[in-house]
Amino acid sequence: MAVAALVIGLLLRLAALNRALRGSEASLTADRDLFRALADTAVAAIFVIRGNQVLFVNPAACRISGYDREALLSMGVFELVHPDYREQLLANQIARQAGESVPSRYDLPLITRQGAVRWVEASFALARFRDEDAIVGTLYDVTELREAQERLFRSLFSASPLPKCSLERRAGALALRRSNIAFDTLFGETDRPQPLFADWLARTRCSMTVEGWERLLGSCERDSQPGGLLEMHFEPSGRPALTCLVSASRVGDEWLIALVDITARREAEQARDQLSARLLERNLEVESLNAQLQRRAGELEQLSRAKSAFLAGISHEVRTPMHQILGLSELLAEEVHDPAQRELLDALGGAASGLMDMLGRVLEYTALEAGSTARKDAPFDPAEPLRTLACALSPMAVARGLHLEVDIAGSAPTLVGDAGRIAHILQLLGDNALKFTPSGRISLSLEVAAADADGRHLLTYVVRDTGIGIAAEALPRLFQPFVQQDASSTRRYGGLGLGLAIARQSAQLIGADLSVRARPGQGSEFRLSLSLPAREAVTSAA
Repeated sequence: MAVAALVIGLLLRLAALNRALRGSEASLTADRDLFRALADTAVAAIFVIRGNQVLFVNPAACRISGYDREALLSMGVFELVHPDYREQLLANQIARQAGESVPSRYDLPLITRQGAVRWVEASFALARFRDEDAIVGTLYDVTELREAQERLFRSLFSASPLPKCSLERRAGALALRRSNIAFDTLFGETDRPQPLFADWLARTRCSMTVEGWERLLGSCERDSQPGGLLEMHFEPSGRPALTCLVSASRVGDEWLIALVDITARREAEQARDQLSARLLERNLEVESLNAQLQRRAGELEQLSRAKSAFLAGISHEVRTPMHQILGLSELLAEEVHDPAQRELLDALGGAASGLMDMLGRVLEYTALEAGSTARKDAPFDPAEPLRTLACALSPMAVARGLHLEVDIAGSAPTLVGDAGRIAHILQLLGDNALKFTPSGRISLSLEVAAADADGRHLLTYVVRDTGIGIAAEALPRLFQPFVQQDASSTRRYGGLGLGLAIARQSAQLIGADLSVRARPGQGSEFRLSLSLPAREAVTSAA
């Protein structure tokens, strides 16, 4: 009984398995029919391949290739592919079967039964076919699309203002496929046949070798990105040298090369660099000259100090015996009563006094030049220096028959300044007027302006004479040391020409301006102008 039940159970299970198997076979048949229907009606060509063998094709594959089904199944797949792309297709197959990453979609040129080239967009995937590994390829005919794109590309390519060319492979070697007008004009090759790219590189003496270009194009193809801008130098035969920025990108089955001519910019940069180098060289020369000038200034300063020391020594050595001569001449004058002898003694005393005055002026000028003289400001009456000058000039003016005029306009407030220096400058100007005025008059005047907003008064001292005047060409050098207006003045009037130089430097020391107006035969006018504060203003500020 138990055995019978077991047998019945096995029979029922077997019947169920038979029903399931019949259902699976029916499902597989339905799937197979669906696949065949899809393949037969698909616009895309479908190939199933294993190695170089074609295992299955659909009607679209026959339409695109021009071969019937039996011919395709008897052919190797590489016979359909353009020779230039067979190596790439094989490498992709091997890499795909090894599990490596390869492009899932790319364009391929197929050779039809009539020998024409049809471009297809191909995609490949691994699959099981008849219980073995195979590759399923789906190919869309894009020949018309590529031709339309080619026409558009050619139009844009030719019209582009940028120099452009495209490269392709011919029998494994790079060759120039096309170039636009801008490119041909740049390199002067408007009548050129399309050569191998290596020949063109040699003819233009490009700074990048063929191997370098191969690496650049390989990176574009590998990364599916345009190559970065590279700077290259060209020396076309019979043309000026060029410097260009070059970029490369993969467009379909060719590489598009675009150039930007930066020759002028590089030449400008080179000129700028050369100018910078020259400026640097000049700066170094200037620094060297400055160092030499500083050394020379130091040497001159040492010489100036040595000169001052020498003059001080000479002054001491000369002034001491001169004082003795003056003293002895005065003693002799007391003992001598003969008029002729007294005249000689007076001449001796006058010569000694003149020499002492010259020594004093030389020493004073040296001190001013060395900057060893300081101003001494104190409250004073602005009219006092002019009165002092009038008292000093009056006896000599009377002795020479000159009329001395003094004009002090109004009363002046007490100011703060270097009264001694002002009086000395006026004395020098008065001596000059007395010296060069043989007849006529000497006028001394003072003008005091009202206080400004800061409580300062503008003083103007004027020493005017009716003497020989000064020629216009002599005015620019009038205040230079050891200079008189001409050699005849030195012979006629004597002196070292230091008085006015000392007056100018003394005026600068106290912040005053010393100016002159003169005409030959019409006399001279010297004006000493300076601004000084009132004593009250100084006191309130303190």
